Amino acid sequence: MKSVDTLVIALPIYSFNVPGAFKAWIDQVARAKVTFRYGDNGPEGVLENKKAYVMLISGGTLLGSDLDFVSGYIHHVWGFLGIKDVTMSDSSGIGRGEEVIANTRKIIDCI
Repeated sequence: MKSVDTLVIALPIYSFNVPGAFKAWIDQVARAKVTFRYGDNGPEGVLENKKAYVMLISGGTLLGSDLDFVSGYIHHVWGFLGIKDVTMSDSSGIGRGEEVIANTRKIIDCI
């Protein structure tokens, strides 16, 4: 991750959370002295000046709803690693076809 400027992730929501494989990937990426360090005030992310685009996909868990436990987690993890510029797109919801396509196109147009 240190060698990229932009991170693009399409992330499904399974049972109100991120898939286990994504969590395992985060566990490999979050490395002391590599992607974060311990400073005088606690952990500091070193992946600064990077941009993250995250497209959340779910059958019914909408971004920002009471059931959305994923977007806060993603913001926390990226912030912990130093990535502060995060754009999220809600590509979720059965029966929201055109709205989902429009939200996804917004992300693609930014990349």
